[in-house]
Amino acid sequence: MNVQIRKITTGDFNKISTFLPKMWFFHASSSTLINKNALNRIDPQEYLLNIYQNKNQEGFVAVLEDKIIGFIRCEIKNCPDFYSFQKELYVDDLIVLKKFRKRGVGTKLILKCFEFGQNNNINLFTCKIWKFNKESKSLFKNLGFQEDFSFYSYQIKK
Repeated sequence: MNVQIRKITTGDFNKISTFLPKMWFFHASSSTLINKNALNRIDPQEYLLNIYQNKNQEGFVAVLEDKIIGFIRCEIKNCPDFYSFQKELYVDDLIVLKKFRKRGVGTKLILKCFEFGQNNNINLFTCKIWKFNKESKSLFKNLGFQEDFSFYSYQIKK
């Protein structure tokens, strides 16, 4: 499968906007921490434009035969003062269309983020993976990511 990975362009926004919100809402249906009403207020086009225009962020698409089959976003962030690193590259919004999963597309997208980070002298790569997302956990672990801590939440019932 000859998949090409490249930076997003404004011409990609419409296609990405057809599947990115579906992923967001899937996550919202799996976690009570995500507010569906707030998600409804996010304009995917504006979200993508912000990535496109922000020098600390980059979006990449996986393209097969002129069709976008995947997307990933990464962002340079400052680390807490007590970390061994000053900056990290936070990887987010990884999505590969279902029929193209387990074929190396997600790996190629993540490796493109690594390249972006290394070109910006970043040596720490992080991500947040929801507990229910076993496929992503497996993918990131296979690429050498380690689980450094667990995030716990408690919701007081009203």
